[in-house]
Amino acid sequence: MWMKIGKSTRVPLRRVVCILNGRTISGMRRALLERAREDRRYRACEGKVRAYVLVQEADGQSVFYESPVNAATLVQRWQDARSYADVREEAVLTVTDAE
Repeated sequence: MWMKIGKSTRVPLRRVVCILNGRTISGMRRALLERAREDRRYRACEGKVRAYVLVQEADGQSVFYESPVNAATLVQRWQDARSYADVREEAVLTVTDAE
């Protein structure tokens, strides 16, 4: 499953490590973002940055994505998608057990 984090940006749901609020980010986390920029592990977005999403890529590298979507909204999307995935998996297991 995918999670939409911007106008034309989506990330694999199961690879989301954390979501950071862009307005309340601390000094240590800001330094981590700067290092990611320097190491080219950073993806910019269109619009005002409201959140950052840390994603573990398939090759094991961590990449920060900017998002114009509010952090609370992204967290809600993540939780809703995870709940949907869990329900769907449970339904498949139930049908398989019934056979």
